[in-house]
Amino acid sequence: MFRSIRYHKSWIPSRFCDVGDLQYSFVHINVDINQPTKDSLEFFYPRLSPGGILLSDDYGYHTRTGARTAFDDLAATTPEKTVMRLPTGQGFLVKRWPCD
Repeated sequence: MFRSIRYHKSWIPSRFCDVGDLQYSFVHINVDINQPTKDSLEFFYPRLSPGGILLSDDYGYHTRTGARTAFDDLAATTPEKTVMRLPTGQGFLVKRWPCD
């Protein structure tokens, strides 16, 4: 159905070596544990295109604080500074353009 989308299912970070030379415009991270979320963010953020989106499926859930902590920790070290919270429980970060 979506020919330009590729899924890489596996445990994090075991598949990162298979996709390390790519650049991304959208990354959906559906991991509610802090360390795999942190590993994912550290891998994908530098490879995210300006204007690209990092989406956390579990950002807003109080029972899954690992994802929120990892996203907030990353955002604090980037030009974006904050994660946008959605009322559906997700959170996302849009990578700024270098001139922003």
